[in-house]
Amino acid sequence: MHIKKLQKNKQYNRYPLQDRIANACNCGGKPPKHEDDKEEHPNGIYENAKYHHKNSNGCKNVCPKDGQWCLDNSFSVGDSVHRISIEDGMFVILKQTAPRKFHGYIIKTWGELCNKGSATQLIRNAFINNGLVNRSGKVIAKNI
Repeated sequence: MHIKKLQKNKQYNRYPLQDRIANACNCGGKPPKHEDDKEEHPNGIYENAKYHHKNSNGCKNVCPKDGQWCLDNSFSVGDSVHRISIEDGMFVILKQTAPRKFHGYIIKTWGELCNKGSATQLIRNAFINNGLVNRSGKVIAKNI
């Protein structure tokens, strides 16, 4: 009887867990409506990775606030599966997970990027060569 009253008042949510799961990671933005539109999204589609979220700590970095915007305004890193962008003065690294599908994370300082070793030398060079940072790693373009 009580449930019927709530249903009448539209206060009863029959599937509360599904709603919470769908909205669990609001960082990175919602997937675009036109996924196959190569003109609208020439670099591919951004998808959140569950281990990069706004409350990440430890060895996993935070995801970008608007991952699709970062991907749409990103630069390639040579022949690798990486793309790069700048968001709010921080470095965004995007990795390809499937054809035209990417996930990403933020690296806050140039020092962190340098501490990752020689594997990130191509990424550092791409930031410099595309005019996003100067040689010492100071961000020139806050948002592309």
